[in-house]
Amino acid sequence: MLYQAILIGASIGVAGELLASRLSLWKYRAPWLAIGNILVMFGLVCGSLALLFDSHIARFLTGFVFGLIYEVLNSSTLHAWSFATGRLRFMNIKTLVVLLALAWGTVPLLIGYLIKHTALFG
Repeated sequence: MLYQAILIGASIGVAGELLASRLSLWKYRAPWLAIGNILVMFGLVCGSLALLFDSHIARFLTGFVFGLIYEVLNSSTLHAWSFATGRLRFMNIKTLVVLLALAWGTVPLLIGYLIKHTALFG
């Protein structure tokens, strides 16, 4: 079932990154970093979190914590993507980090919901 969760997470990642690109919310330093983000964070991390916990609260909180760590690491060290040229550049980076971490919290919830309530993966 892990491959299913990874596939769903990566699909959510593709949709999210395409939307973010279309809206010019942030810019990646290199295109392969977006692909890595989709496969690792959306697919592997969020997909695994969706399977690890049955509780919606646990899924959300662990997604939030992993997302918070990930966004803080990016803004302080990794610099894989930047908001400097995006539409969100007017926002304080700390506010952005928290808002994005909240969004990360919803990804394991959505993956778990889609696994449980769709016939895609019988």
